[in-house]
Amino acid sequence: MPKNLAGKTYEVFVGEGKRWIYDSTHATRSAALEVAEELLEAASHDGVRVVAESERAGEDEVIFEESIDREDKVIKLNPVKDAPLCRELIDFYRFPARRTVGRLLRDYLDDQGVTALEMIHNPAQLMMFERNDRLFAQAVQRIGAIQAKATGEKPAKRTDALFKTFDIIKERAKTSADAEKYSALLKAKGLDSLIEGAGRWEKEENREFVIRGALASHIMSRGGGDEKLQLLIGLSRDDPGPEAAAYLDEITAEILDGAAAVMEVLGGQPDSATANRKLINLSRGRCQPPKNPISCIVELNDMIARLDMPLTRQVLLERVENEIGGIRPLTREGETVDREAFAALVRELAADDGLMGGPGMGVAVIGRARITLSEGESDLTVEQAIDHLLDLMPNRAVRLGFLLDLAASPLAGKEGDVIRQALDRISQQLSFLASLVPDADGPEKVALVVEKLKRRLDNDFLSEDWRRGLSDSLDELVKRATGGGKKAPKKGTNKFTVDGGRKDMSDPTGERKEIKAGELIFEEGEFGEVAYLIVSGEVEIFRKSGNQERVLATLGRGEIIGEMSLIDNQPRVASARALSDTQVSMISRQSLQQRLDRLEENDRVLRRLIAVLVNRVRGQASSPE
Repeated sequence: MPKNLAGKTYEVFVGEGKRWIYDSTHATRSAALEVAEELLEAASHDGVRVVAESERAGEDEVIFEESIDREDKVIKLNPVKDAPLCRELIDFYRFPARRTVGRLLRDYLDDQGVTALEMIHNPAQLMMFERNDRLFAQAVQRIGAIQAKATGEKPAKRTDALFKTFDIIKERAKTSADAEKYSALLKAKGLDSLIEGAGRWEKEENREFVIRGALASHIMSRGGGDEKLQLLIGLSRDDPGPEAAAYLDEITAEILDGAAAVMEVLGGQPDSATANRKLINLSRGRCQPPKNPISCIVELNDMIARLDMPLTRQVLLERVENEIGGIRPLTREGETVDREAFAALVRELAADDGLMGGPGMGVAVIGRARITLSEGESDLTVEQAIDHLLDLMPNRAVRLGFLLDLAASPLAGKEGDVIRQALDRISQQLSFLASLVPDADGPEKVALVVEKLKRRLDNDFLSEDWRRGLSDSLDELVKRATGGGKKAPKKGTNKFTVDGGRKDMSDPTGERKEIKAGELIFEEGEFGEVAYLIVSGEVEIFRKSGNQERVLATLGRGEIIGEMSLIDNQPRVASARALSDTQVSMISRQSLQQRLDRLEENDRVLRRLIAVLVNRVRGQASSPE
């Protein structure tokens, strides 16, 4: 006979019209639920209710209730493409499986006010779902068919295995005698103590089950996603360890995978672009707090910023990916505003080594760019879309990462040549470190970016020789910046710092570049990353007008080119090409900005005059001949 560890009794009531009439009392939850199940099968009453009464606190809680003759809303299954194959029982309780269940049963779970985590640990919820003849068998068969296709099994065999596993899960939820003990520990001492206690008292195969069961019980009392998130945020405030943070991450991600919860968190937003900007910044923990928050968004942003939450970030970015990859307008203001909003989203998505969201996001922005950035009646080609998007990205590291993601996406199967050509153009421009990440804080930061980019090279779409060549080039850039390599900077120089303005501007970065006659130095429309001091040779500045080129100037030794983009952070207004073999010295954005900052402190009028002159030159260069 199971002991009553929680100090509770469980009373069963049957429904007669609008009244609930007492039927029986039980010492354990499982016994009460078994009686409730028998009463439901008999169908001799209007409904069944189970109430847990705490002998210590004197409080009542309805843990199960179902009406037999009620008319259910029409709830359908949602489409899912993938279903993870669970090799062991514990796999059914982990995030990938719960996420699949959550997506398949989204309408049903929202109607019940629970997550898949709560349902799988709650015997009453499992019983209720099993009794839904319309959904239960259909859901199991749908998952079984997907898994059978992946494994080569017959669908009927796979489906039978899932039905048997469901029975095991239901019985396990019924007989979890220590559930209340672990829930009480969680509430009293926090998540780290719960994990520690489960590790001390439970066998290895049962630890995850009791931890997730206690967390499911913890959020079960709250109906909405925002309320459940508030409880998880409360558990995060005691500086949880890595394992605790991982549990918080998976449950937060599961809640935010539902559209209703996201809407609760964001509140009312004027348009899709604004909502998606908030989601992007929330995924980074950088969301600006609203003036009058009506949800937990401020506290949620703080939790994401403090903890390592990759699953939550993934779920938020996948929602952004789905919105960007659709065809619904981003704003209500027309095509021009839509283009501006989309460009702003691309810049928000830019991380150190590509666009946040990976290959899926890359394909989504290509699709949106083809529609939104086109100014004619026809959509842009993929090649045109890539060119436009590269112009929106802040530096070559982001562009390179974006293109490598495209190479790993399904788009590579159709547009492989276009992607390869763009990759070749970017890789050929990486002859010095500042050309990769011009605004990095130091070589160590660039080395991290390089490592992230190199991880993307594990891609069979690109030839092994090409991957090896790019990897070697990236390594060489880092070596040269840190004192090694074939063209290492002179001892004592550091291209990422400026020595109080005393460094000679004739060699402002300690890094030079040899440019062959006819080679482009930079192109019109791209964002400025470095400026160049011409050490020797001649450079031609020109603009394109249709298929024609208009030469603006020919410059030589001692002239600086490309400085305007560094001053006003606007795209290049013209292109530069070496007329003869030329040597240039690089001026990084940080180097120039530090000089401009000092000028701002000493002579604001002169600093303002520089800005005015840059703006005037831009206007002249942009005007027709």
